[in-house]
Amino acid sequence: MTTEQQVPVTEEEPTEAQAAHADLSAILADPSRIVLSNGAPYIVERLRTRGLLRLMKVFTAGAADVLGQVKFSLDMDPEEFAGIFIGSVLFSLPEQEDEAIDFIKKSVRPVKFISNPATPQEREANANEMAKMLSLLDDPEAEDTFTILEALITIEAPNILSLGKRLSALLAVQRKSRIAKGEHKQQQTSSSASGGN
Repeated sequence: MTTEQQVPVTEEEPTEAQAAHADLSAILADPSRIVLSNGAPYIVERLRTRGLLRLMKVFTAGAADVLGQVKFSLDMDPEEFAGIFIGSVLFSLPEQEDEAIDFIKKSVRPVKFISNPATPQEREANANEMAKMLSLLDDPEAEDTFTILEALITIEAPNILSLGKRLSALLAVQRKSRIAKGEHKQQQTSSSASGGN
């Protein structure tokens, strides 16, 4: 009587290529994570006030010729707005080259960047990661520029549209207030003129 020896079933270790593919899939599932031409993953930073002002400076100063031809509407869906805005920003870059490169550099950070480095080794690792990124983005590949701007504007489009709607509502209130004050002033002028006769 022979007994069959059971071989324990073990899961196969993923190959290096499979592991890299899994990492890349995880990165691409998050729209704020991008991979640039050097193969390294980066995080697109959310726009805060300074970032928004830098973007507006690049866009408004560089796209003066384009602005008259672009039709923005507050009723657009974010995807349509993002597409038009990305094109407009790209056309504005030649007029604002240094400002655009500065904006792009400040819009991303390496995935390996440690937010609160606690040791000298972590600080050194951060400095190395930032040096590599800044070197890459000092004169970035055209594809990298497009990738960064596309990700940033696609992520921020709903917020920019929302801010536009709030600004539009405030301007409408201001306009109505100005008209009401003008009408009130006209009535006062008419009353004083008729009272003086």
